[in-house]
Amino acid sequence: MKTLAISLIIATMVATLCVACVELVNIESSALFIKFFGFISLLLIDIYAIVAILKNSKDQ
Repeated sequence: MKTLAISLIIATMVATLCVACVELVNIESSALFIKFFGFISLLLIDIYAIVAILKNSKDQ
């Protein structure tokens, strides 16, 4: 179950990176640059979730 959860989180991270790259290629205003920081925050949440899963598995 832990491996599945981590795999799904990594898949969402890759999808988020792809969308961020597409948005950055078409950057025309500062509004899109602010969206990029939204993508970064999503990636940080994904990393936090992976760390929490791994830490929780060590405790059990």
